[in-house]
Amino acid sequence: MLITRPEASTDFVGIGFGLMAACSWAAYILLNRVVGRRIQGIQGTAAASGVSATLFLPVAVVVFLSRPVDGLAVLCAVGAGVLASVLPYVADLIALRRVPASLFGILMSVNPVFAAVIGALVLGQELEWMQWAGIALIVAANVGVLLLGRR
Repeated sequence: MLITRPEASTDFVGIGFGLMAACSWAAYILLNRVVGRRIQGIQGTAAASGVSATLFLPVAVVVFLSRPVDGLAVLCAVGAGVLASVLPYVADLIALRRVPASLFGILMSVNPVFAAVIGALVLGQELEWMQWAGIALIVAANVGVLLLGRR
C-alpha cells in the first residue's frame, strides 16, 4: 500500500497483476528448487526454456509477419534472451541447490531496493519517503520470515 499509494485513479488491475506476479515469483523459486534437486546439471532449465519458447512461437510468427525483421534485430533478440533469461535462470538453479529457498527469497527481495537506487542514480527518479518505507517493509517482512523459519 505504501509503494502504490492507491487513489481514485489507481490502476487496481495493474496492482492485481503485480500481486499475481509476486505469487508467480514465489512459485518460480519453489519449483526451480525442486527441479534443481531432481534433475542434475541444467537440463531442467533447458527443458523449461524450450517449452517456453515453443509456447511463445505463435507470438513470434505474428511479429515476424507483421514487421520485417533484419539480422541485427534477431541477433539482439537472441543476445537479450541469453543475457536476460538463460544466464539468470541457470544462476538461480545453481544457487537454489546450495541455499535454502527462504534465504534465496530474502536475497531476491532486495531487488526493489536495487531498482530504486539505480532509478535514482541513472534515471534521476525520486521515490517519496512512503515508497521507501514500503520497500523497507517488504525486505523486513522477508527477513522476519527467515528468522521465524529457523525456529
